[in-house]
Amino acid sequence: MYDEFQALATANAQFLLPGSEFTITAGVGAFSKNAKPTVTIDGVAVPLNANGLAEYKSIAGGPGSYTRKVNISFIKPDGTTATLTKDINYVVASPTGLTVSADAVKVLYVGLDNPISVGGGSGTNAKNLRVSINQGSISGSGGKYIAKVTTPGTAKVTVNDGKQNTSFDFRVKSVPTPTAMVGASKGGRMRVNSFKAQAGVRAELENFVFEGVKFTVSSYTMTFTGAGYPEFMHKAVSGNSFSGVRSLIERAQPGSTVTIDEIKAVGPGGTRTLPPIAFNLY
Repeated sequence: MYDEFQALATANAQFLLPGSEFTITAGVGAFSKNAKPTVTIDGVAVPLNANGLAEYKSIAGGPGSYTRKVNISFIKPDGTTATLTKDINYVVASPTGLTVSADAVKVLYVGLDNPISVGGGSGTNAKNLRVSINQGSISGSGGKYIAKVTTPGTAKVTVNDGKQNTSFDFRVKSVPTPTAMVGASKGGRMRVNSFKAQAGVRAELENFVFEGVKFTVSSYTMTFTGAGYPEFMHKAVSGNSFSGVRSLIERAQPGSTVTIDEIKAVGPGGTRTLPPIAFNLY
């Protein structure tokens, strides 16, 4: 009986041709039946073989970059449950040997500089490849390019190696709408003094896979009701700072309600309108 287990997930290849077999093997190293591992791939349970490993097989599809999400749960020797989540990435090349993959994410985003890599087949110099895109623009050389897209849907990147054209489809998405926040809060209950200590309202892109993307709040309205405000108070503000409404904020007391609405944020793709947030102060 083993007293140490280690989850593992491997693929038989990172680069394949269309129609070739792709295999993921996942399980627990130093296998013991006591580990009772369960394996899912893209959310689908995969049974274990006699060796205690899950073996997932599929046939490679069209050219492009792909990801399979593997989740392994097992019981450790101390009786606790451990979980490993791992992304298995692979590229399906065209029969010509040409490949195109997104460097940062598996999709292209409107309004961003999307870095992509272009590789040639055996004997092909990347410097001699001609690369184009059917929407937006693409620039670069030597295998490294920046794609700028304009319309959500699908973009087709075409590579010419001097003999023929090979095309690769990419999903195109808009950057998600950010969430309005004050400090670390998206609204709800907040202490009066904590709210008064905040500098302004900001736009936060939560869990976005593309690093370094920012939105800046350009305007908002603030409404004050409840304790400290015998009359309904409403003010429009330019920018993201609370400086223009500081005098009103200082009147807040336990029992005040502050609502921030009509929030405009500027970022990739232009200006977005963010959902309102409200604070019940205590």
